[in-house]
Amino acid sequence: MTQSFKNKNFASASYFAGEFLSIMPNGSRAETAKKIKTKSDSISTDAIEIDFDPYADFDICAGTFTPIYKGSAKVTEALCGASYHASEKGKICSITKITTIGAPASGLRILA
Repeated sequence: MTQSFKNKNFASASYFAGEFLSIMPNGSRAETAKKIKTKSDSISTDAIEIDFDPYADFDICAGTFTPIYKGSAKVTEALCGASYHASEKGKICSITKITTIGAPASGLRILA
């Protein structure tokens, strides 16, 4: 919210402030969010276009940190379950640093 406002992304700042206020409606940070939302609503433009649709379901690609919208092709990493764009398949996972993205795996099985 604050970074969007500082970078003149007022439409995004307004959205983030509204989401913040739905979680925390009272307090000093809520007052800041209300001020940002009021000012941002009066301008309602974004200086920098970002690939973000707040009304769509999405996952975050662990490699590119971009949204993977519902219905788009994605692959997962077997050890930690991180989601990646299909173009990342075959690369090394940026989280575990030891597994290949999209490789089939049965997982660890412990018999008691």
